[in-house]
Amino acid sequence: MTAARCKKCNNLIIRKADSCRYCGQVVERMSYPPIRKVLVYVLLPLILVWLVARIEWVRRANNEMRRIDNEIVLYMLNQYEMARERDDPDMICSQAGMVRATYYEANDMANYEKWMQIERDDCNRARLNR
Repeated sequence: MTAARCKKCNNLIIRKADSCRYCGQVVERMSYPPIRKVLVYVLLPLILVWLVARIEWVRRANNEMRRIDNEIVLYMLNQYEMARERDDPDMICSQAGMVRATYYEANDMANYEKWMQIERDDCNRARLNR
C-alpha cells in the first residue's frame, strides 16, 4: 500500500484511509470529473477548433492552387501568342496542345474542349494529325 503525509501532523498514513490515525484529520480525496464533462468541456472544443482551422487551411490551399493554375494558363496563352507571332505552324500546334493540357490540369473543362478544337485546327494547318 502506498502512503502519504497527513497535512496536519505530517505523519505517514495509508492513502486509502478516511482520516489520520494520529490526529484525526479527515483525508481529502481527489475527485475526478466525470468523463462526460471532460469530453464536453475539453475535448469537444479542441476538436471544433481543429476542424475550423483545418477547413480554413484547405480553403486557403485551394485558393492558392487556383491562383497558380491561372498564372500557368496565362503563361501558356502568352507562349501560344508568341508562336502565332512567329508564324511557325508546328510551334503553334505544339503550344495549342500545351494550352489545352494546362486547362485540363486546371480542371477547366469548358476551355479544355475549346482548346482541343483550336489545337486540332492548328495542327491540321501545320499538316500534323492529332
